[in-house]
Parts: sequence; structure tokens; C-alpha cells
Amino acid sequence: MNSDAVYTIRICAVDADKKPVSDLSIEVLLQGSGPPDERLGDEVVTDTGGNARVQFGRSDFTSDITDKGPDVHFRVVWGNTVVSHGLPGGGCQRE
Repeated sequence: MNSDAVYTIRICAVDADKKPVSDLSIEVLLQGSGPPDERLGDEVVTDTGGNARVQFGRSDFTSDITDKGPDVHFRVVWGNTVVSHGLPGGGCQRE
């Protein structure tokens, strides 16, 4: 595994009707790293299209990973309320 590897996670947040959700704060967390969970990259906020992107490098986490990369989960906050600890697929268009 390249010690200088850079990872990019693209996020598209949608509601039950597949409409974009803006202004969600999202953190990408390393699964099994805590407590407390190790955050990867910066916290991001979804734009008017429900999109956000998180980038982080291999040097941003200390845990061992597989060749597939880090095992991550998400903390999603809307206002002051945690609304999810995961993001299911579907409803987003690929770039």
C-alpha cells in the first residue's frame, strides 16, 4: 500500500423523495478506531445539490487498513441533531 495514498469520498445527501438535502454537516470516521472515533479529513457541509467531498491521506489515520483502504462510517448532523451514522447508497449521480 502506498504510504502517500490520497482518498476521496464523494457524498450526495438526498431525502426519501430523492431530493437533495443541503446544509448537512458530515464527518467521515474510521471504523473501529476509538473511542473516540478518529475523524478522517475535515468536516464538510452539503451544498444546495446535496453534494460534498472529503479528502484525506494515509497519514491522517494510524490504524492498520487492508488493501481496499480504510473502513469508514459517517456522522451526519442537521442543525444540532445527529440524523445518521451511515449513508445508504442510491439517489446520487456520479461525476
